[in-house]
Amino acid sequence: MKFLRLFFAFWMCAVLCTACNGRGDKPRVSFAQAASSGNDKAVAYYLRNGVNPNEKDKDGTPALILATKARSQEVMSRLLRAGANVNETNKTGQTALMWASVQDDLAGVKLLLSHKADVNLANESGNTALMWASFEGHKRIVKALLRAGADVNKKNDYGDTALVSAASYNHQDVIEMLRAAGAKE
Repeated sequence: MKFLRLFFAFWMCAVLCTACNGRGDKPRVSFAQAASSGNDKAVAYYLRNGVNPNEKDKDGTPALILATKARSQEVMSRLLRAGANVNETNKTGQTALMWASVQDDLAGVKLLLSHKADVNLANESGNTALMWASFEGHKRIVKALLRAGADVNKKNDYGDTALVSAASYNHQDVIEMLRAAGAKE
């Protein structure tokens, strides 16, 4: 039984973690799987062979969002250099910047902002990256988004602002930052 477990673990690692067999052959994972697991070698292979960097998985999630969710700045950078749309959305209007903001991924946020991510884009409910970061209480992300020009008083479809998002979980430091930036009740 122990042998079978070891064999299965080795097989899964070979399938999911190995990009190529060293000879430049086709990766054993799909483009979406490569992006979502941060497999830079496999992503590079697909891009060299003509895969569109904006390709979406079967659920409609772009590769850039998949890489962002995996916190893989290496894959995110590669996709952006290959022409991935930094503001591309999934089916619910979420962007890579929103995902990086929710995850408190400052390096990811800075990378996306350096590629001109729109800080004021809203998802299908009207929520922006600033609202998500405020809701989660991620001070560093809120600060970066404010510096990048996020609209501190933008309202979602329910009339809530980033200040309301921060106040709903009593994130006092974020509330103070937003008020200092001109947030209104």
